[in-house]
Amino acid sequence: MGYQTLKSDDVQLSLKVGPAYRVTEFVDGREESRIAGLFALDFDWEITDRLKLT
Repeated sequence: MGYQTLKSDDVQLSLKVGPAYRVTEFVDGREESRIAGLFALDFDWEITDRLKLT
């Protein structure tokens, strides 16, 4: 599930949260899998035409 909390010409902020499934394959051939959670935050700020903070 995602939500864009801020959106203007020079500032954007997005949030994402939800379930995840993770599979890890080790170099020795073992494999692990588990249920996990996901949380992400994405921020962009165009300070000037040539300078952007992400």
